[in-house]
Amino acid sequence: MLSTSSFTKIIDNSGGKVFKVIRVIHKGGYGKTGRIGDILLGSIRLLRNRNKFFSKVKKGDIVYGLLVKTRRILLRKNGHSLKFFSNSIVLLSKQNIPLATRIFSLLPKEIRVKKFVKILSISPGFI
Repeated sequence: MLSTSSFTKIIDNSGGKVFKVIRVIHKGGYGKTGRIGDILLGSIRLLRNRNKFFSKVKKGDIVYGLLVKTRRILLRKNGHSLKFFSNSIVLLSKQNIPLATRIFSLLPKEIRVKKFVKILSISPGFI
């Protein structure tokens, strides 16, 4: 669960490392906080060392991101629960297409319900 001015990790190869949330754009009826599958507006605060010259984003850019992991417990309808170690996002363009070509972590199945199948196809798997 994320609100404004929260810092999150970026788990794709677009070049960014840390993302600061400015606003939760598409909410699923949760109020001012974002949960898995919500789109966030924010800025890039830190870049990866290897990708400084070849990154698709620069420090201070305003970009969109899809929230894919939260530290809050995720309850499923079948009774299982998930909890991740950190909050993580994947960077998106304005047309909700991922900026990256790879994702470095497993993603929850709830991303498929939110119609982001392209992001699931470039990830190594899902939980």
